[in-house]
Amino acid sequence: MDYETVPPTVVYKLTDSGTSLLPSLETFFERVLNDTNESE
Repeated sequence: MDYETVPPTVVYKLTDSGTSLLPSLETFFERVLNDTNESE
């Protein structure tokens, strides 16, 4: 795709491998946020 913009437009997309990590990352960040909130 060429958007012909200045500065150039960059479009990012997760691969299938990256998308498969989303459930694990969601669980990880939920735990981190819960632990942080309990510490306060």
